Amino acid sequence: SRSFHTNPFTGDNAYWLVSEEGAVGVQPPRRDGTPVGSAQVRRTTFRSRLHVEEERASLHVAPGNIRSGKEWYWELLQQGDRRSFNVALPASASAAGDLRVGLYSAADTDALVQVAWNNVVIGTAKLNVEGSYVLRRSSAAESGGDGPGELEVAYVTGEGNVLFDWFEVEYERALAADEGALIFNGEAGGETKRVEYALSGFDERPRIFAVSDSGLVEIVGATQESAAGTLSFQDGADQPARRYAVVVASELKR
Repeated sequence: SRSFHTNPFTGDNAYWLVSEEGAVGVQPPRRDGTPVGSAQVRRTTFRSRLHVEEERASLHVAPGNIRSGKEWYWELLQQGDRRSFNVALPASASAAGDLRVGLYSAADTDALVQVAWNNVVIGTAKLNVEGSYVLRRSSAAESGGDGPGELEVAYVTGEGNVLFDWFEVEYERALAADEGALIFNGEAGGETKRVEYALSGFDERPRIFAVSDSGLVEIVGATQESAAGTLSFQDGADQPARRYAVVVASELKR
């Protein structure tokens, strides 16, 4: 039997497969992904998004000092405070990246908050209205390959409290495995009909799955180039699956 669990605080969902003694296992349907030279695009990278937050304190406190509600925050910032975060960007393929920082200001706040990436100031937020605020900026500051990059959030001047909630870094990442697994979003629609994906970093041959709302499909027929150390497969950009999970057998057993 299969049960589905979702978490309202994240974009990632977990599927738990529960096998019953004596039950006959069901294999997912298969789709041929053999590279035959018909792909219009060859991808060696994908757009990866790293979202980081820690729910340390509740925004709302009920009578009796009871913390409640879904609105939680990470750090309390007061004038002069600075917070730095080392951000690992595995298999980074480009110095450019998009950054987003989530903040919250109270009713009596009038503050300037400065955000820097690798010691380069990329934006300043003026917070003078109660509520949430998201600072969005693009940066070409070098992350140093696999990183870590450094994000700094500083309460420069003003009065009142600022609540730091979360940050995101979106960057171009090589299609390289991390501990025997790689999960990525594929090419979506447009003029492109067929896409070839070239993966690397697998010590053993993995299984490739396309994941969509309609179910799980295994991609078969991938070719391995020993000299280049790559594993290639192709798929249609008009297929419903836009997310791929590539996993070696030992990771599937976890």
